[in-house]
Amino acid sequence: MGGVNPLNERIESAETPQDDDGCMAQSEPAAVSDPRRADDLREQAARCRRLSSSVLDRCTLDALQAMASEYEEEAERLARMN
Repeated sequence: MGGVNPLNERIESAETPQDDDGCMAQSEPAAVSDPRRADDLREQAARCRRLSSSVLDRCTLDALQAMASEYEEEAERLARMN
């Protein structure tokens, strides 16, 4: 059972961009132009906030909170368009 798992090798060898704190860099959210998506974005923000309350890793917590803020900002932008 001491063999090498090729999936683990692939995961470990993948280069992941990191920010200055050593956390994984976050990509920008996809641009959304459909005003009907505002509710979906608010739901995604709420999901990120719920998840952030259950994680202990600081990088993950920061990423989830940043994503929630971005989703909320985009939802507000879409709501103003109407």
